[in-house]
Amino acid sequence: MEIFLRIIILVGCSYLGYGFGNYFSKRHKFILDLITFTNHLKVEIGFSKNHLGQIITNHTEECGNGFKSVLKGYLKALNSVDYITVERLNEQINTIYLSEQEKNQMLNFFNFLGKSDSYNQLEIIEKSLNIFNNILKTSMEEKRKYGGMSKKLGTLIGAFIVIITL
Repeated sequence: MEIFLRIIILVGCSYLGYGFGNYFSKRHKFILDLITFTNHLKVEIGFSKNHLGQIITNHTEECGNGFKSVLKGYLKALNSVDYITVERLNEQINTIYLSEQEKNQMLNFFNFLGKSDSYNQLEIIEKSLNIFNNILKTSMEEKRKYGGMSKKLGTLIGAFIVIITL
């Protein structure tokens, strides 16, 4: 019975470590989806000139679950009122993968969409892409540094607890 309990502790701590490490991978994927969507939006606005809701609807299925919920929240806000504010977007869009400052930058990006002509939209999208690429670099560093460390640390803490309880 004691051995079984120690195995459960080791597996549980390892699972927690993998969970924390997985957060950094999902954060990185979320930001990649944001950049991919922004690039897609830039092409669509520049060439096809489709309606914003249609562009988002067409691209929603290509994204991961984390960013898909952001796009669905934006569509919900877009369809519910004529004029979108950052506060309204903040109510509709929730994500755990961005810090508050990063989330505000993303909300400002979505807030400016569809509010000016295509030339100004392309400028805003290009500036936003620069910001999002900087966030991507940061997330890549965090994933590299903390992703693997969390997994190893979880296993080591589990092993340490098992050794202490001997």
